[in-house]
Amino acid sequence: MNIDSLLFTKWALLAKEELQGAKLGNIRILDTSTFSLTMLLPRGTRAWQVSLQSSPRTWWSHKKPAGNNTPTNNFCMVLRKHLEGATLTEIAARYGDKWVTATFQRIEAQGKIVSKKLELELIPNAPNLVLTVDGQVIDALHRKPSSRRDLTPGQTYSEPPHSEKIFWLELTPQEILNLIDELPQELTLTQTLATYFNGFSRPLTRLLNTRLQLVPEMTLAELSSASKKELMTCLATLQKLFMTQSNVYFYKRGREAWLSPFLFSEWQMDKVAEFSNPNQAFASAELFSQYEERIQRLRQRIRSMQKKERTKQQKIRREMAETDRLETDKLYGDLLSIHAYLPHEYRTKITLPNLLSDQQEDVTIPLRAEWSLAENAQLYYKRYNRLKKRETQALPFLKKSEQNLRYLDSLAYFLEESLQVPELTDLENELDALRPKKQKNHNHRSLNTKSQPLSLNYDGYRIEVGRNNVQNETLTLKTAGPDDLWLHAKEIPGSHVIIFANPGESFTEEVITYAAQLAAYYSKAKTAPKVEVDYTLRKYIKKPQGAPPGFVHYTHQKTLLVPPQKES
Repeated sequence: MNIDSLLFTKWALLAKEELQGAKLGNIRILDTSTFSLTMLLPRGTRAWQVSLQSSPRTWWSHKKPAGNNTPTNNFCMVLRKHLEGATLTEIAARYGDKWVTATFQRIEAQGKIVSKKLELELIPNAPNLVLTVDGQVIDALHRKPSSRRDLTPGQTYSEPPHSEKIFWLELTPQEILNLIDELPQELTLTQTLATYFNGFSRPLTRLLNTRLQLVPEMTLAELSSASKKELMTCLATLQKLFMTQSNVYFYKRGREAWLSPFLFSEWQMDKVAEFSNPNQAFASAELFSQYEERIQRLRQRIRSMQKKERTKQQKIRREMAETDRLETDKLYGDLLSIHAYLPHEYRTKITLPNLLSDQQEDVTIPLRAEWSLAENAQLYYKRYNRLKKRETQALPFLKKSEQNLRYLDSLAYFLEESLQVPELTDLENELDALRPKKQKNHNHRSLNTKSQPLSLNYDGYRIEVGRNNVQNETLTLKTAGPDDLWLHAKEIPGSHVIIFANPGESFTEEVITYAAQLAAYYSKAKTAPKVEVDYTLRKYIKKPQGAPPGFVHYTHQKTLLVPPQKES
């Protein structure tokens, strides 16, 4: 999960209104990387939490945080000693970075008012909490000195990396452009914004490049006057949006997930959720803990199952290769049975004429020296019968394994495309169904979907798109009627698309093409220039017995070659 650093600036502005002036009550640890500070206000108590997990963030809530307390560590004891009973007098984000400073004041010995600062360094690669007084480190959660900083007690507090960068929202668009003109002109716009400025996230930089129609390798020296003018316009628009809107958007594109204060279609990212403010977004346990952890857990389960299926296929193919000896073992058994009258001479091999061949060529047969020819013949017959049985069973097992692997590939695809929590629940249920308890019938269990397919209208036709295997099966086999039209990317994991028939009307070429473009977009080949899409009536769709959810066979199909296109 990536968090736009600008959100911490917005969060600090909200926290200033909500928490500033509060008296700090008790401090406790919820887990190894999450602290809870009880803030006492005349209007009620707030639980201010700081999490240093993989997506470091901070938020407050009106409820006491759930969960068991973790044993207190030394740093928590230091915070209690120096901050409990203090008043929060100021809170601010620093330099547009993922860094928040909270200033506390408390009357201490001899009635002296002492100010102390808690530095919340919420930087993903090196999150930390540092307590300071008069610029000196009292203690830090992570003290280990590095080549750039020393946070051991008594040292002068040095700012986190990148604090020397310029916060672009504190400048006018013209000032930013003047600075860019003074910077090394051999750099690209992306390199310049990342190196010298704070607050330009990767999606935001991609947006600017798209708006300015810049190729990735274009340098600052190659920027035209029109591009510079457009850059100023874009920056002015972004500044206005940042100051006037409070909403926060959660986006996902493949494995890239972002929280951002901006909503722009040019990002080509799918919006998962929307929040009214940064605090609500940061406080969403479902978004941060459950969503990312569930995706990672599902990804690992699918990979493990794919690996097992590939190993099973390799074993089956090795066993099938051994069946090449089938007829040879039968021949050896027959010839040894014919010549079983020969004396037992403890030989390791014997050469016999092939009486079953017109040429009667000599055949050399390996033997077990301690066994008679009749016993060696029975050995070859047993091997022949075993290989014959293997030949009969191996091919169905291989086909079943290949079907399972295609199904797991489809699960892997839908996992990366899943946006809503109910869709993840469907995927978890599908994986659980692949490992049923021991029972007589090992067919895949019937599953109920917790999520809903994408539904839209085009040219008077209702179209629905399944977003996972369970939705696909429900949509195709239960919702669609026999005369509705079914579409799917040819031989590629993806969504089932249904065009619902209008009574007395035939499907138009326009609606079929539109639905085919949707089927291409909601498939694993969505980035290809063009994709083959099969379509046929629902009545020609059949599900094989025991097949996994969403797995169907179809006939009477036609094929279109279309470019992938998302719904407008």
